[in-house]
Amino acid sequence: MSKSKRTSIEVQGTSIGILTQPGGDYISLTDMVRNFDGAGALLEQWLKNKDTVLFLGVWERINNPDFNSLEFEGIKNEAGRNSFFLSAKTWINVTRAIGLIASAGRYGGTYAHAARCPDQLRKPQLCAHPPGGVPARTAAEAQ
Repeated sequence: MSKSKRTSIEVQGTSIGILTQPGGDYISLTDMVRNFDGAGALLEQWLKNKDTVLFLGVWERINNPDFNSLEFEGIKNEAGRNSFFLSAKTWINVTRAIGLIASAGRYGGTYAHAARCPDQLRKPQLCAHPPGGVPARTAAEAQ
């Protein structure tokens, strides 16, 4: 397996990591929310949201032939409840998802496949609506 290449872009004064892998580019959601109050909880709340779970499921069904739809149905039925909790690692392990990466260590965090962000494919931007709600710009656009 090829090694990942890590680059970054500057977005409103924040460095956002991008992992390039054979399956495509992955954008660091962890870096995107790093400067927000309660950053760790922000991603947890995003994954807990029923609309997020539905979106992730649709994306995986379209892009991942190995997606475990049966397990997804169970997660979908629980999503949105107060007692529901879903970590990125659980989502990946249970559903065999390829659209998120969760890793620990020096460059660890939660990464989302760039194809989840259609604007990024058309312009040198990231998601129009990242978890933090702030559109991202490249370093060239920031100058």
